[in-house]
Amino acid sequence: MALGSFLKQETYNPDFIFMTGWDLVLHREFLQFFPGQVINVHPAYLPDVDEDQDQLTLPDGTKSPGFR
Repeated sequence: MALGSFLKQETYNPDFIFMTGWDLVLHREFLQFFPGQVINVHPAYLPDVDEDQDQLTLPDGTKSPGFR
């Protein structure tokens, strides 16, 4: 909770929080400081992409570029 309070200060107040690391689990209270602003881009959550394929099909059927 201290991290959320610290980042919400006017000096910082980020538009987005990008989760790009390992071994860090944030508490739900931290996420409540930044509703809709936390994006997890850890590659483990990306599906595998065939070498000859350049798109991912998302669960809703839309296509997205596939970069690993």
